[in-house]
Amino acid sequence: MACETGRIDPRGHPRHREPAWRCARRPAADIVHGLLAEAPDLDPEVSTRMTGVMVTIVRRAAARGEIPTADVPDRVLTAPTNLLRHGMLFTREPVAESTLTSLVDDVFLPLVRVT
Repeated sequence: MACETGRIDPRGHPRHREPAWRCARRPAADIVHGLLAEAPDLDPEVSTRMTGVMVTIVRRAAARGEIPTADVPDRVLTAPTNLLRHGMLFTREPVAESTLTSLVDDVFLPLVRVT
C-alpha cells in the first residue's frame, strides 16, 4: 500500500492509500527486517540480552504474585520475543498493540502459569 502519495504500482494500478500514522510507523518494521536479514552476522548477545530482560520481567511478576514462580524454562522465556520477531520479519508491518497484548495474555501467561 502506498502512503498518501497516490503512487501507482508496477502494474499501473493506483495503490490503496494508507493513513499517515501507519506510514510513519513502517520504517521501524523495515529497519527490524533489515537487521534480522543480517541475523547470521549478529552478535549472539542480542538473543541473550532479550532472555535476560524476560528473566527480570518474570522475577518481578513472581515477586508481585502475578505468576506462581520465576522458575520458567528458557523456551517459555523466549517464546514472546521469538513470536514478535517472527511476525516483524515476515509481515514487515508495525506490531499492533493488540498483538503485544495477545502475546502476553494468550501465549506467555498461560505458559508461565502451567510451568
